[in-house]
Amino acid sequence: MLRSQNTSSLLSSSSKQVYGKTPSNNNRRISLWAGGSGTTPLPGGSQSQKDPRPIRERPFQSKERSDILNFCHDLGLDISMAQLLNIQSKDYRIIFEFLVELLDPCYPIDTTEKFEEIFIPALKSLGYPYAHSIDNKWLASVGSPHTWPHLLGVLHWLVEMCKMKEHYSGSGHPTLQDPDNVLEEFQDPFDRRTLAFDYYSKCYALWLDHIDEFEEPNEQLEDRYAKKNQRVQKDVEIKNQQLDEAKIECDILTTSAAPVILLKEENETRVRDAEKMQIVLKQWESRRKKLSVAIATEKTELAKKEEYLAVLRSEQEQLDSVVKEQNLSPEEATRMTTEYRTNGHVAGSLLPPLPPPHNDIDLTLELNTASSDHSQLLSGLDIRKVIKPTLNSIAESKRSTRAEVENERIRVDNEIEQLTLECDTGEDEISQLEKQVAAVNEQAIDLHNAAQRDALASSATARHLEQMVANARTAAIANGMGAKSRLHQLQFDYREQVERVNRLKDETKWNKLRINLWDRLYLGFCISTYPTLHDVACNVHVQSSVIYHTNLTLHTEVLISCLCLQGSFIVGH
Repeated sequence: MLRSQNTSSLLSSSSKQVYGKTPSNNNRRISLWAGGSGTTPLPGGSQSQKDPRPIRERPFQSKERSDILNFCHDLGLDISMAQLLNIQSKDYRIIFEFLVELLDPCYPIDTTEKFEEIFIPALKSLGYPYAHSIDNKWLASVGSPHTWPHLLGVLHWLVEMCKMKEHYSGSGHPTLQDPDNVLEEFQDPFDRRTLAFDYYSKCYALWLDHIDEFEEPNEQLEDRYAKKNQRVQKDVEIKNQQLDEAKIECDILTTSAAPVILLKEENETRVRDAEKMQIVLKQWESRRKKLSVAIATEKTELAKKEEYLAVLRSEQEQLDSVVKEQNLSPEEATRMTTEYRTNGHVAGSLLPPLPPPHNDIDLTLELNTASSDHSQLLSGLDIRKVIKPTLNSIAESKRSTRAEVENERIRVDNEIEQLTLECDTGEDEISQLEKQVAAVNEQAIDLHNAAQRDALASSATARHLEQMVANARTAAIANGMGAKSRLHQLQFDYREQVERVNRLKDETKWNKLRINLWDRLYLGFCISTYPTLHDVACNVHVQSSVIYHTNLTLHTEVLISCLCLQGSFIVGH
C-alpha cells in the first residue's frame, strides 16, 4: 500500500536520512522529524515472500507490456511496443523514473547517480514486496531472458500501483486526509484526523518560521468546527423554542378550565344543535308532505295538460287539413311566415327588458305543436334550470323593491303624521294667541277710548290753562313789572311744554315706524313657521295695532301728566 498523500513538503520524502539540514545562513528551526529510512519497507512487505505471479509465461508478459504501454501512452510518455520487446537500460530507467515520480512526486531521484544505486532503495521505499529477489547486476542486461521477467514485473507493479493511486485519489475516501473533501457537517473520525493533521502541518510550518502564535490556523479550525456545529446549534435553538412554546401551552392548559368542562359545554351545544336539527327536520318533513301534495297536483295538472295537448293536436290536424285544402302558393306561405316572424319580433320588443343581471337572458318560449316529442314542444331555454330560477330571482327582487317602497311609504306616512301633529299643535297655539290677541285688542280699545277721554280732558285743561295764561298776562300788564316777569316765566314753561309735546309726537312717529318694521318681521316669522296658515297677516295686524294703541296711550298719558304739572304750577303761582 502507498503512504498517505498528505505528506507535507516540510517533511520531504521518506528516503532522506536526516531532515532539517539547512544552510548556516537560514534562520529556520531544525525539524524534529528525522525522516524515514530508505531501506525500511511499508507494512505488508516480507523479505522471504516469493513472487506468485506467472512472470515467465509469455501471455502474462504480453499482458504486462500492453498494460504498461497503454498507461504510458495515456499519460503522454512516448514509448513503443518495440522498445518493450527489445528493452535497453536507458529506456527502462526512463520508464522506471517516470512511474516512480508519478507514484511518489516527493521521492528524490538523483539523475547523476548510477541506476543500480537508486533502483533497489526506491523499490524498498515504495514497498515493492519482491525487492529482495532482485539483484542490481540485472540492470546491466535488462532484456536478458532470466532478468527481464522480474524487471518487467517491477514496471507492471508500478503501473498497477499508479492506477491504484489514481483510483484512490479520485475516490474521495476519508483516509486521503484531504481538507477540501471534508464536509461542513462531518462525523467520520478520519475527517477529524484530516483537520487535525492539516492544523498540525500549518502550525509546524509556522513554528519552523519562529512563529509561536498560531492565530490563523486556530481561527480556521474554529471556523470549521463552528460550521460543523451550526446546524446542531440551530436544532438546539429550535428545540429550545419548541420547549418554550410547550411550556406556554402547558401553562395555558394548567390555567384554563378542565377539558371535562369544555366537553360538557360542547355536549350542551351539540344537544341544542340536535334539538334545532329536530325542529328543522320536522319543518323539512312538513315541506316534503307539501311537496308531495304539490307533485300530486302537478301530476293531475299534467294529465289535464296531456288531454289538452291531445285536443290541440286534433285541432292541429284539422288546421293542417284546412291548409292543404286552401292550397296556398309558396309566395303566400313565405309572406305569411315573414309577417308572423315580424309580428313576433314586434311583440318581443314590446316586452320590457329584464333588470340586471338577467338582462342577457331570453325568457321567450316558442310552442312547437307539430313535434311528437314532449320535450320538444317548447323551444327555448331550460324552464327548470334557467327560466324558473330567473323568474324567482326577478320576483324576489320585485318583492324586495315593494318592501322597500312600503317601508318608504310607512316612513313618509309617519313623517306626515308628525307634521300633522305639529300643525295641530301650532293651530292650538295660534288659537290661544288669537284669544290673547282678542283680549289684548279689547284692552287696547278700552285704553284708546280712555285715551280719547283723557285727551278731551287734557284739551279742556289746556284751554283752561290758556285762559288762565291770558288772564295772568292781563293781570301782569296791570300789575306792572313783577307780573311781566311772572308772565315770562309762564311763557317759558309753556314753550317747554310745547317742545315736550312736539318731542312726544316725534317719538310717536318713530314708534309707528318701529311698529311697521315689527309687523314685517313678525309676518316673515309666521310665514316661515306656519306656512299653511291663512290668517298670519291678520294676527300681525292685530298685534301691531295693539302695540300702536298701547304706545299712543302711553304718549297721551305722558302729555296729560305734563299738562297737569303745568296747570298745578300756574295755580300755585
